[in-house]
Amino acid sequence: MSIIGIFLSIFSSHSKSQNLSNEKQIQLEQGEIIFSNTYGQQIQNAANLCSDSTYKQYLKKSNSAKLSKKFEVLALYESAFAKLKESLKNSTPPKGSIFIRQLYNMGYIIHTGKMTIGIDLSAKYVEQLEPYLDILLITHAHSDHFSESLAIAMKQNNKPVVSCFWQKGLVVRKDTFLRFDDVLIHTIPGDHYYWDVHSRNDILMYEIDCGELANHKTILHSGDNSNIKKVLPTNTIDVFIPHIRMGYSVTDLVNTLKPRYVFLSHILELSHPQTEKKYRWSIKDAQEDAAKIFFSTSVIPLWGESFLLNK
Repeated sequence: MSIIGIFLSIFSSHSKSQNLSNEKQIQLEQGEIIFSNTYGQQIQNAANLCSDSTYKQYLKKSNSAKLSKKFEVLALYESAFAKLKESLKNSTPPKGSIFIRQLYNMGYIIHTGKMTIGIDLSAKYVEQLEPYLDILLITHAHSDHFSESLAIAMKQNNKPVVSCFWQKGLVVRKDTFLRFDDVLIHTIPGDHYYWDVHSRNDILMYEIDCGELANHKTILHSGDNSNIKKVLPTNTIDVFIPHIRMGYSVTDLVNTLKPRYVFLSHILELSHPQTEKKYRWSIKDAQEDAAKIFFSTSVIPLWGESFLLNK
C-alpha cells in the first residue's frame, strides 16, 4: 500500500526535489519524508508574523476580512480552505483508495469513496464543510479541536457527531466499536495530561476501518493524548496521526506501532502563543521527528493538502 498522489496546485516542491504540480501522481517509498518545502516555508515565515491574539481576532467575523488582507498567513489559510472545499465537491477516490485531506492543525477529512469523515475540524469557516461530511469525530473539547458551529450544523442535518463530552451528539467514554455503514470506528479513551488525575479519559482516540470499498485501510488519530500506554489499536495501522509534542517520544511510538505512514500533526496552531515553551510547534519540530522515524513514511502535511492512499 502506498500514497501515490498528492493533489494541490499550491504544492511547488518536495523534500526530494520532486515537482508536485496539480494532479501529478508520485510513488512513495517507505522511509521517505513527504513535505512541500516551498509552501511549508511560506506558511512558517508568514505564521511567525502573526500573534495568537491576532489569530483569535481573525476568528471573529467582524475582523476577518481586514486581518486576512494584512496578514499573509490568514490569506494562505483562506486559499487552502477554498481549495479543500472545492476538492470535496468534485473528487472521489478510486475503488480501493481513500483521500486524506488536512484542513488545519489536527483537522482531517477522510473520504473512503462511500463516506466522508471529519476529525477535529476547527478553523475559520469550518461549518461550511457540513454538506460534504457524513460523520464528525471530535477527540476533546479544546477549541483548536472542536467547532461547536460545525457540530450544530451536523446535528441539525441528522448526521452523527461523536465525542466524549458534547451532550447534543453521541457521547462515548469507553473503549468500544461504532459502525456507520461499512465504516467501523474503534473509540479508545486517552488522557490529555496523564500526570493530572483530573485529566484521565478526557480524550477519545479513533481507530477507523474505512470499509470494504477502501480495502479496509485503517487510520489512527490520537488527538492530544499524552498517555503512550493507552495507544492500543486492534489492527495494523496504515496511517497514524499523532500530536508531535505530548510528553512522550512520538518517534519511539511510531517506530513501535510501525504504521505505513505517519502524518506528523499539531503544527502551526496559530491560537497558541509563540513563547519560550514553544507551544506553537513549528515545521522544524516535525522535520526533527521525521528524521528519527525509520519504519514508516513520514508526512508533514500542510493546510489544504490532499493525499491519495492507494493499494
